[in-house]
Amino acid sequence: MERGVSGGASLEPIAASYSRFTAGLDRVRGYCVTEEGDSLSLAFEPWFVESGSPFAVPCMRITFRREGERIILERFVIEDADEPRMLDLDAAHDALQAWMDCMAD
Repeated sequence: MERGVSGGASLEPIAASYSRFTAGLDRVRGYCVTEEGDSLSLAFEPWFVESGSPFAVPCMRITFRREGERIILERFVIEDADEPRMLDLDAAHDALQAWMDCMAD
């Protein structure tokens, strides 16, 4: 599992209820979700955003794995001008967990 490049001990997985999280996605616009087996990919693509220049908006690509009724964040990549930057999940652990909790409410 990719967890960024913090080098320290990993924190608890960033996770939420699968059904509640995907129901929360229904309240959001501008994303594309793809499920293949136990992998779920979520992308907020620039062309889904209402903006004067959609390519001025970075793309977020988020990968999860499903374990039963849980969905666990594996990778969070921001593509800006075709340059991917992987977010260090351990460094942003609390903020990402808060986002998943908000989506699952």
